[in-house]
Amino acid sequence: MYIEAEYICNQFQKNFIENQTCPIIIYGTGLNTKSLLEKVKSSKIIGLMDDKKTGEILWGYKVLSYEDVAQIDNVIIVIIARNAVINVIYRRIENFCSQNNICVYNIHGN
Repeated sequence: MYIEAEYICNQFQKNFIENQTCPIIIYGTGLNTKSLLEKVKSSKIIGLMDDKKTGEILWGYKVLSYEDVAQIDNVIIVIIARNAVINVIYRRIENFCSQNNICVYNIHGN
């Protein structure tokens, strides 16, 4: 596993698996998400989000629509993406999350 993927796995475990009780949706379907899901096995992770892949099954997880996610109680979204696009993704989902009282985090728990 390359260094970035290992770092993401460690941060995810520390900030979300060990310290969260809410169900988790991962926003992002890139290589870092793939590596994370191959290493971290947790029933807290209940699905993925990616506008372009909604409805697909990736690495054993369904890529959920906005409507699917809005129906889940106490869910949080963790954005797994390159630092350069995290803010772009956040702005894309900010209104949806605000309207549905969904907390959004980056890998650092911010």
